[in-house]
Amino acid sequence: MRRTNLSLKFKAKKFSYGEMESDLFSSLDTNAYRKTERYFIEQYLLKMSYRTPMGYGYLPSQRFNIDREIDEDGFQSHRFDDTAEWCGFFSGSTGWGWGIPQKSQMIDYALAKRMGVNMRNYANVGVNLYKIYTLFEQLSIAGKLPKKNIVYFGINEGYDTANNRSLFTSMRDARIAKKIRHFENYYRNIAHDTGYLCYEAARSVALRVLDVKNAFGKGFVERMPAQKATKTLDEAVYRENFRIITEIVRRMRQRSPETIFVLEPSLFDKEHPTPYERKLLEKKRWSDNLLETTLTRLYDDLSLFFEKEGVVYVDARRSLDGVREPLYFDYCHPYTEASKMIGRFVGERIGGGMDYAEEKR
Repeated sequence: MRRTNLSLKFKAKKFSYGEMESDLFSSLDTNAYRKTERYFIEQYLLKMSYRTPMGYGYLPSQRFNIDREIDEDGFQSHRFDDTAEWCGFFSGSTGWGWGIPQKSQMIDYALAKRMGVNMRNYANVGVNLYKIYTLFEQLSIAGKLPKKNIVYFGINEGYDTANNRSLFTSMRDARIAKKIRHFENYYRNIAHDTGYLCYEAARSVALRVLDVKNAFGKGFVERMPAQKATKTLDEAVYRENFRIITEIVRRMRQRSPETIFVLEPSLFDKEHPTPYERKLLEKKRWSDNLLETTLTRLYDDLSLFFEKEGVVYVDARRSLDGVREPLYFDYCHPYTEASKMIGRFVGERIGGGMDYAEEKR
């Protein structure tokens, strides 16, 4: 298994990681800043490839940060006991462990420890529930889907909806495609030769066309015309995305009746943000795209749907209530301590047999 190679060429460049810009770490001392900065760079340097119909995913057999690794199948896992059952964990970048340098600090690690299971982490960066469902179906068809599964989601679905984008044409996935095709991520350009980049660019463009024709959700997704992000939420987009989510939940439960759904927390839910976190909340772009209000509405509507349908779920918005220390890198990605707190919070409710319908805010 190969390790990510950090080149000395980086020293001549100004560090920037898309959303994870350097000024987000202004509250950290110099040594902590440099260490955190290095972890993010290593994660950005991991090789990605387009895997139909899932979209962009990590190439197998890569090691990075302190002890994290992507296995020969392109995923992560936590094995605690050879006799324990395996549980699947599906999510976006937060569940994948974006910015988290160590296995034991990941959400699904703390969750698995509390539940007493081994955890297979099928999370990926830049995906919403539609892409998650695609992988879920692939694993089920191949006979590889675990009997018990946890789907940790909410932020990316709210983000796409707030930007008036159908979950079928995810803005998150489109952004990753743009970075690869236009070589905007110069870290990837430095670390990997142009032959690799050109190959992936051409391959991904061709496969994306095929994916539209052969998508698992073509039977229940309405092809809506592209909408522009505005200061108001498009009701038609919201209703269609909510319908997509509820239909996916039903289909996942048909494949795996023991699937549990978790509504992930965000910085918007924190009762007492620190000055650093308050600065993140005040960033104009998040108020402009109505992410906060969209998330609240989406989560409340989904909670009602889950209760009506008898879906087992955990509303994790309360997982960081009352905490007054910095817990977030940005509006949605938790720092190491918060990541462990969320995992324990969800694990206690799943492991304790709690009545999830009573976990409303």
